[in-house]
Amino acid sequence: MRLTGCRHRIALLLAAWLLCLLPAAAEANAGPPRVSGDTGGPLLPGRSDQVHVLGESLRFDLHPGLDRATVTARYRLANRGPALEAQPFIFVVQDSGERVDLTAAWQGHPVPVTMEWGPFAPDELAEMAAAWTTVDVWLDPVTGEPYSDHVYGQDTVLRYFRFTLDLPAEAEGELVVTYDHVAARDRTRWTYPVYQYHYLLLPALGWASFGPLEIRVAAPEGTRWYFAGNLDFRQEGGEYVAEYPGLPDANLAFAVMNRSGLFLGPRPAPYYWLGCAVVLLLAAAIGGGIGWLAGRLPGRGWAAGVGSLGGLLLGGALDVWLAVNLLVAIPALREQAYGPAFVGIGGGLAGAVVSAIVAGRVARRTWLARSGVMPAGGGKS
Repeated sequence: MRLTGCRHRIALLLAAWLLCLLPAAAEANAGPPRVSGDTGGPLLPGRSDQVHVLGESLRFDLHPGLDRATVTARYRLANRGPALEAQPFIFVVQDSGERVDLTAAWQGHPVPVTMEWGPFAPDELAEMAAAWTTVDVWLDPVTGEPYSDHVYGQDTVLRYFRFTLDLPAEAEGELVVTYDHVAARDRTRWTYPVYQYHYLLLPALGWASFGPLEIRVAAPEGTRWYFAGNLDFRQEGGEYVAEYPGLPDANLAFAVMNRSGLFLGPRPAPYYWLGCAVVLLLAAAIGGGIGWLAGRLPGRGWAAGVGSLGGLLLGGALDVWLAVNLLVAIPALREQAYGPAFVGIGGGLAGAVVSAIVAGRVARRTWLARSGVMPAGGGKS
């Protein structure tokens, strides 16, 4: 009988563990996992036989959440031809629905910027739209490897920011363009969301010439983060830097992910296992306390029965509450959507079984000790 009862308890415990693990497997498919972000690009129309880009400094200052960045593009321009009056410049940003605010300054003085479709023919708009909606590189910031993915989310919007400059003959100066860039997000690959940034460089081949290019990606001071880029980046202090004598052979793509609090690595599973293990230990302690109280009831059967039932119901309710709140409180699981709540419920159910088994055994032992009756088998049950 005791062996059969033990097997039943083990079966119940295994079933509860399955309930704990099933939500973790289902959570990965809950909701759209990936959301499209912005894609920035160079000045348009980028075709000129007299305006030269002597150099460009492109900087991404990541915000604290790493999900967006302030982009600053500094162009050193030179007019190697006749004077140009009210020369139009177009800067295109493909955004994911949020209104982008872009500013421009020439030689340190603000330039009025308007957002419009511009004087483009339908075929020109179609060509630019095709170029600006192509995202062909996804990078894993932990491994550095590229991967294929499908982007979910609302349709992107192409916003054409137009401004004009007066460029005297042989004039040189600095043009600064600034805007906030929203990253594409992948929340299923690792514990924290992976943020993907894309910026088109190659359309700038249309200028008369293009000089040295420097790209810098910086996070707020003290940020611990993973980084991977498709160009030749090197780490320089708290920044990643890529330098080229001209335009590279590919558009820019890089990915970032927060790494603070990941003491068990970037995968979520170890944190779930740790949380469930702590819950089971707490469930055993809760069951022991309930069993100790139930062991003071008159009658051995009453003590064991009330202890088991109290451990299952009262202890189980407390186990579920503790499990959910514990998993939600683990920093590494805060970005896991509903996963901590679902897995917490499963872990709490497993804890209820543990509480019931421990409470029943402790209640029986407590009653026997208080009654001065030695259990059969020399104290072993």
